[in-house]
Amino acid sequence: MAYTTNYSFKRFDPTGSIMYVVVNILNDSSTVVETIDSFPIKIPIDSNGAATTGAALDTHVTTTLASVFDGGYLQQRKYQYDNGNVVTNASLIYTLTSEIEAGEAVDQIIGFVFDASGNPISGVTVTSSGGGSGTTDISGGFLFAATAGAQKVTASKTGYFDNFKMITVGGTTNMNIVLQTQTGIQSSVPLTGLTSGTVTGTGTGRPSNNAEVSFPANAIVDGGNNPVASATMKIGNILVSDTGATDIFPGTFLGEISGSDEPIESYGYVNVSVEDGSGNSLSLNPAIGATVRMPVNPDPVGENTIATWRLNETTGVWEQGSNATRVGASNVFEFNVTSFSWWNIDKPIPVCCDLTVTVYADTLGAVFANGVDVTVNVTPTNWGSRPTIWQGRGTTNSNGQVTMKVPPGILEVVGKRGSTTYIGTGYETSGTPSSCLASMSLYPQYDWNNPFPPAPPNLSISYPGTLNLNQAKTISWAGGRQSNTIIMERFDPINETFNSQTLVSNSILVSGSVSFTPTVAGEVHVFIIQATDANGDVYTAQTPGVVPT
Repeated sequence: MAYTTNYSFKRFDPTGSIMYVVVNILNDSSTVVETIDSFPIKIPIDSNGAATTGAALDTHVTTTLASVFDGGYLQQRKYQYDNGNVVTNASLIYTLTSEIEAGEAVDQIIGFVFDASGNPISGVTVTSSGGGSGTTDISGGFLFAATAGAQKVTASKTGYFDNFKMITVGGTTNMNIVLQTQTGIQSSVPLTGLTSGTVTGTGTGRPSNNAEVSFPANAIVDGGNNPVASATMKIGNILVSDTGATDIFPGTFLGEISGSDEPIESYGYVNVSVEDGSGNSLSLNPAIGATVRMPVNPDPVGENTIATWRLNETTGVWEQGSNATRVGASNVFEFNVTSFSWWNIDKPIPVCCDLTVTVYADTLGAVFANGVDVTVNVTPTNWGSRPTIWQGRGTTNSNGQVTMKVPPGILEVVGKRGSTTYIGTGYETSGTPSSCLASMSLYPQYDWNNPFPPAPPNLSISYPGTLNLNQAKTISWAGGRQSNTIIMERFDPINETFNSQTLVSNSILVSGSVSFTPTVAGEVHVFIIQATDANGDVYTAQTPGVVPT
């Protein structure tokens, strides 16, 4: 028996490298014997970050389907075709129909969200000020349509500090965001007596190096500018010595100085917010303000006065405030604030160079790569033992270029777009404006048309220990990656064959449950979960046989 297949395009996976198709398998009578919904296929991506379309996509899908189906999938389905016929070594004839072109030239943002240790975070809401939003999947990936132009993209999830990046969208634009967990760093501190005298709140969840804030009487007000007597302060400080302190730094490493945005290096940063008993935000009376005491680790020996900066959460640039002064001989610096926000102890980098980075989509340097998220770091060995952090950030334009100001030293420059990494070699600047490095190039680290998909989680299935005739029982599953199917097989002792019934068909949920009621006595019931990952590989887990009573 020969089998024909056709397919139709469904949607992209949030990683931006996976195409979902609906596959129909038809027999000689053109009868559909199986439909596979949401079958995932990795697709090539061109130099602009768009998926391959047209005839090239048809060829790619044909090749992939042939490899997957002829290579073993039919073997696993042999009990599911008409009358239990075993399909072995069958050739599939592919008819590519009703295709909707994938990856058309649209403006979109793709990227990943990680924690400070580099682990992906799922369930993060990513929103652009230019319109569009998405939620990260289990790989930490997201993808959504966006409008072109400069905009702020924010990542938020309960239990983490919000973070954002300023990017310019043009075509497919990449960004990666790192979030810092609030656990162990931020704590909620109850405040009482706020209208009768100075109240100090401390304790940021750390065993040491705690930040604190002192509020004079009537300093905290509600939306009507009325002083409140009690509130809850949420405070958290990030030390230079914290894991990922550079990557989780909010906004940019730029401070507004005399009307110009200049690079700044940070000694640490702190976030303060205050809420009432119902979770509504409260504000500082700017005429009264508050005093922040913030530890710095490592200690900037010899520095007793350092400027403070408040984050402009619209532009991502830091605005200079009052100076912070060292408290006695401690590593704590004290400064006054008139509003709640991210506050940062920084100083400008005195000498910088203008660096233009060009990123190529191929190792030959023949095609530019736009929308690449570029970061620049300075190696500690060359920059010296500094109690500060700094990072250059930017996104390449249609010419594959981004320009930024960098400090002197040996530079580590890395580009990211989706699962592709772009690297160069170490580059050293002299720190002398007349001899600063003018440019450098990055190339893909590996075959970027075939990025590695995330590994699927382990499959598991839960089933009732006993089955009762005509009584509903619940079967649940967890795991899989893209496509999950639950099959119930019953053994017919007379014909010595298995009869299959699909309880859940191609669910893209990684967990779920279904109700099943046995109506046939004396037959063995086996529950099977099958999952298809981003490679098209099928994973199977099953329960022992159960006979209903």
